[in-house]
Amino acid sequence: MKKYRYLILFGALGLAFILTMGMLIAKSRAPKVIHPLETAAVRTISETLIASGSIVPRKEIDIKSSLSGVADEIFVHPGDKVEKGDKVMSVRVVPNSLDVNATEAALHKAEIRLADAAARLERQKKQLASRSIAEAVYQETLNAWKLALVDYQEISDRKQLIQEGISSGNRDISNIIRAPISGTILDIPVKEGSPVQENSGLSAGTTVAVLADMTSLYFKGEIDETEVGELSKGMTATLTVAALDQAAIEGSLDFISPRGYKNNGSVMFPIEISFTPELNIPLRAGYSASAEIILRRAENVVSLPERDLIYENGKAYVEIQRKAQEFEKIEVNTGLSDGIHTEIQSGLSEGDTVKARS
Repeated sequence: MKKYRYLILFGALGLAFILTMGMLIAKSRAPKVIHPLETAAVRTISETLIASGSIVPRKEIDIKSSLSGVADEIFVHPGDKVEKGDKVMSVRVVPNSLDVNATEAALHKAEIRLADAAARLERQKKQLASRSIAEAVYQETLNAWKLALVDYQEISDRKQLIQEGISSGNRDISNIIRAPISGTILDIPVKEGSPVQENSGLSAGTTVAVLADMTSLYFKGEIDETEVGELSKGMTATLTVAALDQAAIEGSLDFISPRGYKNNGSVMFPIEISFTPELNIPLRAGYSASAEIILRRAENVVSLPERDLIYENGKAYVEIQRKAQEFEKIEVNTGLSDGIHTEIQSGLSEGDTVKARS
């Protein structure tokens, strides 16, 4: 029995030895870890700021009426292109008894002054012929008659405009609203029959149409106070229009507001970027857009992905490959970074291979 116990014990030890050796051999044959590699490449790196805003016309006008009444006939629609002087809308003046009475009284006074001036002019015409008065006296009376005639015609036109809604006289008073500039109609806020208030010193008046020159557009946006100090006029910017995914428009920063305003607890500074509209990009007023403003640019420099750099004690390092899957940690000097790639100013050359880090 004792002999069999020793045999079993030695058998167990032998089996354990064989299993251990097998595990060690299998482990030695396991594949080595293959580290991914990254190659230093030459590219252009830009440091940028992003500003949000919209595309707006440089010249946009609210068209108002010089008379109160109701919108009578609308000659244009949003999207129509008009030339300076084209008809936009007619206003029908609603007669007011007080205005009618005041105008009739003013017209009666104007008739009396005109008749009096005409009679005086006729008398002095005869006196001038007999040389009873100087020509200067006659000229003064003639000028007085002309002024009285102008006053009479103006009040007569106003009376006709109040009573009939139109003016037949070729004068400044008119119920026809015309385009003050050439451009595109953006909006018609009123409908036929809507009340229209005149533009005067006591009232801003009713906007009957919005007109803009769509050939002259610019980007209007804002930038945070923590970033505005890095901007200067003339910086290059790339505009991206949200509604046009593939549209990228080059522009130039030409205005930075000297004054900021509070918006949701932050101080924002308005900026403007000018650009030339491209014919193949259908821009519309009010499109939301973003501007990528280039602060600094490094062209044709050696670079690596930002993730492959190791930062320790304020210094940057990479693991350069000396032999296949054998790496050495070296220090490098870095420059500009766009958040994805970083400029390598010294320590690496184009084509050098480093360990890629996730």
